[in-house]
Amino acid sequence: MIKTLIFDIDGTLIDIGGIGTNAIDRVFSEEFGIKNAMSGFSPAGRTDQFIWKTLFEKYSIRSAWHSYIPQYLKYLGEGLSKLGEETEHIRIVRQVLRRLEKEYLLGIITGNVKEGARLKLERFGLWHFFKFGGYGEAHIERAAIVREALKNAALLNSNLSKEHFLVIGDTKFDIQAAKDNGVKSALFSQSAADADADFVFSDFNDFLLKVSRY
Repeated sequence: MIKTLIFDIDGTLIDIGGIGTNAIDRVFSEEFGIKNAMSGFSPAGRTDQFIWKTLFEKYSIRSAWHSYIPQYLKYLGEGLSKLGEETEHIRIVRQVLRRLEKEYLLGIITGNVKEGARLKLERFGLWHFFKFGGYGEAHIERAAIVREALKNAALLNSNLSKEHFLVIGDTKFDIQAAKDNGVKSALFSQSAADADADFVFSDFNDFLLKVSRY
């Protein structure tokens, strides 16, 4: 029986377009004189640490990636502040989370550094729903972030076992990270053939119906 739901952020709970990419590009432009540093690179399913280290290697930059995170967060916040009206997807997500929090322990699994995750979710009034998480500053691989989230959930409820968890994401990396940790997964996708998840859902009302079966 599922008791704990762990959600990916970008592409699952929210979609902020290219705001995160633009923030990284701005750091590289201002600090290293490199324009469009993220061009040709897809951040989907990747951790912040992976993204920064990959770009530093690509452009032969010998610096500590995390020292540029405060600057990145500043630009991320500026971009988020300029977003327009919220979408129907966000309204549905918020309604569904209100219902889910009454029955499940809710957490986050994301490649974002924790402060980046907070900025993104607070922009849409979602941060308060989540009681624990695994984040991207400490780990480069997504499976390790899921493992961190499982440990943090156990601090809140020591009776949880792996059969009680469901990881929800929108990429193959989310699904594989769940499998690597021996827990169930759900894929947010318009195509049931996209990944080997335990179930696929096309919107959050659909998720609400399907998760109750587990």
